[in-house]
Amino acid sequence: MIDRVTVEYTRNVKKAKVVGPVTMTDGKSELRNIRSGGTNCGPPTLEGAYEHFQSVSHSMTSAEQIQIKGVRTYPAASVSNDPGGCSERSLPGGGATGRGARPSTSST
Repeated sequence: MIDRVTVEYTRNVKKAKVVGPVTMTDGKSELRNIRSGGTNCGPPTLEGAYEHFQSVSHSMTSAEQIQIKGVRTYPAASVSNDPGGCSERSLPGGGATGRGARPSTSST
């Protein structure tokens, strides 16, 4: 899984603080080599986009610390029933306003 958030700001070294606006750009999450654990079953099938971290707001918590708040969103998926076999079952998705939202906070 690869996810990117670009944070741009100007820091005044002498004053040891962030000056001016802070801007953020979210990158699209990339999933690679999805597997069904240690089984011989096929990988899960995602029925939409997955966002590991999508920023929703940011604020200054001190002169030098930027707090980024975000959510994790994931689509419905079909996964194997292992260890009971490789037949598939559906799992619901979730998101910022739906079931399964995962609030998250990061500081830089």
